[in-house]
Amino acid sequence: MSNASPRRLRRVDGGAVRASVESLVRATGFWTAVALPFIVLVVVATGGAQRHPLAFSGLLAANLVALVLGRNYDR
Repeated sequence: MSNASPRRLRRVDGGAVRASVESLVRATGFWTAVALPFIVLVVVATGGAQRHPLAFSGLLAANLVALVLGRNYDR
């Protein structure tokens, strides 16, 4: 038999966790929305948009999603 006391679990404030996750999603969305246009320009300049139109459309859709997710970053 052990004399060790059982560990006590700390309660985590759900609101703080949610705010932290939301902040991370906003930051990721914002910086992705900043970076993706440069990738789009390279793809267009190298002719990748004509060779792979579905992938190019996906890149544009990802940029749109990133814009929506990162719209309230740093507010």
